[in-house]
Amino acid sequence: MNFTSDPVLRKIALEAAQQVTTDTGRIHQDELLEALCERLAPRKELLGLVIKKAGQAMMRDLGERHSPRRNRTPNGSTTPRAS
Repeated sequence: MNFTSDPVLRKIALEAAQQVTTDTGRIHQDELLEALCERLAPRKELLGLVIKKAGQAMMRDLGERHSPRRNRTPNGSTTPRAS
């Protein structure tokens, strides 16, 4: 099944977030993840989209961990320039 966008996943995430939001407006990540998994598990028709989103998240994580950060030098120090 091909999806060009993922409004269904956004709706599921919003519903799960509303379910686990406390009276003070806090959302605990572990509870949200569990609620998301419970809602996604029976939806076999979304498997392809969920796998694609997981792949995108893994690529983003890999890029953040292995790409040099802009405007940072080793050890947080700067190299003085000769005038």
